[in-house]
Amino acid sequence: MKKVVFLFSLIFIIGVSGCIGQGTTISGGPGIIITDFSVDYSPIYAGESVGLNLELQNQGEFDTDVNRILYFGVEPTAWQLPNEYNVGAGAGHSLAAADPTTGFEGGTYFESEAISAPSSIASSTKFDINVRIEYSYESHFTGTIRIMSRDYLRTLSNEERDRLIQTGGIRESKSTAAPLVMSTASGAHFMATGSSITIPFRITNIGPGLPYNDNSATSDAAVTDGNLYSVDIIDLDDTDRLTCTETATTLSRGKNGGFGCTLTLPTTVRNFEDHTFSLGLRYRYYVDGSTTLTVNPQYGGTGGVTTTTLAFSCSTNGDCCSNVGGGPCDPAENAYCDVPTGDCSCGASAPVGEDCPPATP
Repeated sequence: MKKVVFLFSLIFIIGVSGCIGQGTTISGGPGIIITDFSVDYSPIYAGESVGLNLELQNQGEFDTDVNRILYFGVEPTAWQLPNEYNVGAGAGHSLAAADPTTGFEGGTYFESEAISAPSSIASSTKFDINVRIEYSYESHFTGTIRIMSRDYLRTLSNEERDRLIQTGGIRESKSTAAPLVMSTASGAHFMATGSSITIPFRITNIGPGLPYNDNSATSDAAVTDGNLYSVDIIDLDDTDRLTCTETATTLSRGKNGGFGCTLTLPTTVRNFEDHTFSLGLRYRYYVDGSTTLTVNPQYGGTGGVTTTTLAFSCSTNGDCCSNVGGGPCDPAENAYCDVPTGDCSCGASAPVGEDCPPATP
């Protein structure tokens, strides 16, 4: 049985600031993160149920929905765990953006799954249970670049020219909090030497997961080899002066990438002019989480271990003893092999068999 609870927090958070050029950039908050993925307790016994808890929070600045939750690492049917399911808009998984301006945290989502360990587990075993969260996101970038004539650049001091080249002419910029952030590269591309300039942009993956392409625009878009590491470039500029010839780009190993966009210049630039532009990235993103659960064999009853028929290949009673071929029965238990089925029975109340270790293995 699944239990779902939605939590929306209004707790003040501290914004993290950084600099690109001479302006202030809002950073941190890499989209949706897994704030908790854990079991209620560990270890448990074979056949026992336990709660598996998942909590998510949107720490970025974009309202979004969780597209898919995928559990893996253990066989879903045997553990009574959903293998994967699509969620998306309208399914109650919408997570509001964080707001650094007012200091409000982003939306939080919580669910708990009751999972059951298979009763056939015959020895203490540690299991890694994993979850993958897939969601859609956008990163927005706004910048102001100072375009100047070559003649005016010559009138500046060496220190001023060096500073302009280091910042690429960017005076102010803002990159919204997201798993992928944009910045402009250094260089002298701010000089007005023709009818346009090309501004080089860098993309950095600061989140805990990896991006993939969003061009399907549906909530069931899955990660494939063909769309992994790919992101869409979107035009947010109201002036139509900024043109990006590429509509998508691919990040190297999903971590870093780059592209260029053309800014159309006025016919004449006298000394310098400031131009503001906006663009963004649209993509899907996935982040993984993992927790560990230890399962011990069944114990209980009167007079020792409860008899359990186990799926274990055997041909004699001796095959069922733990010290003979890795059998499932413990020392000091009776062991019985059902030869027609090849299944072992262990315990004080096992059918007539022999003690472990057997007198004649």
